[in-house]
Amino acid sequence: MTRVVERKKELWMKDFFKMYVGQAFSLISSFAVQFAIIWWIATTSGSAIALSIATVVGILPQAILGPFVGVWIDRYNRKTIMILADSLVAVASAVLGLAFLFGDPSIAFVYVILMIRSIGNTFHTPAMQAAIPSLVPRDALTRAAGLGQAVNSACNMISPMIGVFLISILPLGGVMLLDIIGAGAAISMLLTVKIKSIPNVVKKQSVLKDMKQGLMAIRENKVLVSVSVFIMLSSIIFIPIGSLLPLIVNQHFGGNAWHIGLAQTLYSFGMLVAAVAEYTGPN
Repeated sequence: MTRVVERKKELWMKDFFKMYVGQAFSLISSFAVQFAIIWWIATTSGSAIALSIATVVGILPQAILGPFVGVWIDRYNRKTIMILADSLVAVASAVLGLAFLFGDPSIAFVYVILMIRSIGNTFHTPAMQAAIPSLVPRDALTRAAGLGQAVNSACNMISPMIGVFLISILPLGGVMLLDIIGAGAAISMLLTVKIKSIPNVVKKQSVLKDMKQGLMAIRENKVLVSVSVFIMLSSIIFIPIGSLLPLIVNQHFGGNAWHIGLAQTLYSFGMLVAAVAEYTGPN
């Protein structure tokens, strides 16, 4: 009996780590490419408005599609959704990379690519989070979530410096090709992972009815409402600061890509330290 339990534990850990190793490659490449694009906009335009528009087009798909994404993810295979989302981001980066290699694309074209990449990420992140309970035993969910957050934070810290290094040795078109490599690694690892499909035990309703039930469930949970309001206010405060940071470093302080990369790395490190302190502190 003990051997059976240990065998099951080894199986879920193997699949979980395979998925997250692949996703780590995808996250690092995606964050590095995103950094390169934002730095290009900052140095090319020198405009706070241009950076603000880039932030808006990056957030807009999440704002519009976000309420529907959870319902769609619960209706379809999550592994397939992650593969399609990674593929969409890779194709968008490949198109932008070719545009830079063979010409000088306009900022408007770059905005379109940023929006397409954001659509892919809007589906990918919740699909991956929803896949974890299908992959991990109930008693290991907290540990798996903590590990996943640690991987995400580590990718956030590493990717700006990788992006800076690539900018310094490659043209921007070459940097875009990194996303194809990262997506390829993530998809290859996902194909080897078995993610159980959740059986449909409830009669299917319309998407709008499912959304309405979800909103009602959130409204009845006071703790969840409080957390949601706090996250919303934090986003309103911190997202503008983050979007204008490249311009502040470049124009106000006279810094270069290495300075903004270091600033973003230290920012991510500070968030990780705060999260660890909160998690390990007294209740």
